[in-house]
Amino acid sequence: MEQLIQIVGLGLFLVCGLLLVRPAWRVPVIAFLLLAMPGNVDDLMPQMTLDVHPIPFNTGPAISFIDVLIVVAVSLTAVERPAGRSGRGLWLLLGGLVLTSTVVAVVAALRGVESAAALRGIIVFARLPALLFICWGTAPLIRPALVGGAVALGTIVLLGNGLFTTITRDLDRFTAATFGRNGLAVALVLGAVVVAGATFETWAQSGRAKVWPILGAAVAGGALMGAMATGTRMMLVLLGAASLLGLLAYPGGLRRGAVRPVALVATVTLVVMLSSVLLTTAGGRVLTLLTEPGAAGELLTEPDEIPGGTEIQSRGEFWRLALTMAAGQPLTGVGPYQWNVERYVLDPSSPVVVADAHNSYLQIAAEFGLVVLGLYLVALVVSVMTVAAGLWRAWRLRRTGRLGWATIALAVAGVAYPIADLTNSHIFSVRTGAFGWLLLLTAIVLTDRDRQREQLPAGATDGRPRPD
Repeated sequence: MEQLIQIVGLGLFLVCGLLLVRPAWRVPVIAFLLLAMPGNVDDLMPQMTLDVHPIPFNTGPAISFIDVLIVVAVSLTAVERPAGRSGRGLWLLLGGLVLTSTVVAVVAALRGVESAAALRGIIVFARLPALLFICWGTAPLIRPALVGGAVALGTIVLLGNGLFTTITRDLDRFTAATFGRNGLAVALVLGAVVVAGATFETWAQSGRAKVWPILGAAVAGGALMGAMATGTRMMLVLLGAASLLGLLAYPGGLRRGAVRPVALVATVTLVVMLSSVLLTTAGGRVLTLLTEPGAAGELLTEPDEIPGGTEIQSRGEFWRLALTMAAGQPLTGVGPYQWNVERYVLDPSSPVVVADAHNSYLQIAAEFGLVVLGLYLVALVVSVMTVAAGLWRAWRLRRTGRLGWATIALAVAGVAYPIADLTNSHIFSVRTGAFGWLLLLTAIVLTDRDRQREQLPAGATDGRPRPD
């Protein structure tokens, strides 16, 4: 079975690599692979240890297959010499972030930090300008609904991996063992939002083919169920906030008869989600969120040893240790992926099987220092504000319909990602860490594309294909 999985995964990798030749497919292919590829073939790459204890699944590739495909996509985009675009401030911020984090990683390697961990530390932030370059280079060709469809397919594969783990107990390869259950939940919730948006747009444009909205709603419902089954309550908050923002951002569409697709997708999604909760053993654990809000439900995908006490208490201790490390090394931090190593030095009695600080911002401060944290926060704020400004401009001018549901869903999911990073270190995920940023950067270029059209004189054309 293991060899079969590797053969299928390598075949998927090669096919998707070939699809990258088409500029319009680059962002969708990467979005699909960030969800579908992890765990299938990455164990063939050079591995780095994320935990000082000999726990089989607490390792990750220093260079993942996703990183290889991102490099291929960047190279292809550079050869095509895309026209210069706006957003130089963000380019400079991300460039400065990569330069500073690289220096920190090199210093850490000179201090004796494992070279694979130092290399992974450079890649964590190098992915961001690489993805922005790909998005900008293919911006005129990006079809939001196609991106949503790719996310839907990736979500189906991700759910399939979860079922495989549940049935075979192969924790060394899939779901929690591969993603971390909180990272898995975030990917599923953001995927559900994007799939719902793409479904709304497909039906709003065609008015027919109701089977696709129903299938899209089923995928979204299954994704939400999978996220809730992990016990991550933060995902429920994000779901509510994302749904509200999406409705507020599309008033024009609601007046033009989009209520029916929204109502159908929402109904099917809820039916699938509630049926899974009521009719499956794993789904029944979700009910403990209501009946026993202080209890952490037993999870099929969770390792045997878990932190003691409540989740708030354990996170508080992790954050305290991160602050201690940042205070001790404020300029360079303790080194990439060293929080978990150093925490055993500071607190030998701390629980096993905790590979990160459960807060991206505090972990950046602990591992890379305050300068890198400051640059990252500024780049993040600029990115989120750029998307928010694009949505506000379209809403104020009553042109949200031109953006489309899929674009708004990508924007909402991208803006929700930094909120999730308050309680988990998603950006440090070796395999799915770039997913949220890909959504955010895609939303930036899509909302900016609409702004550039607005600046053209009446009747003029920018000479670029109009995917919508």
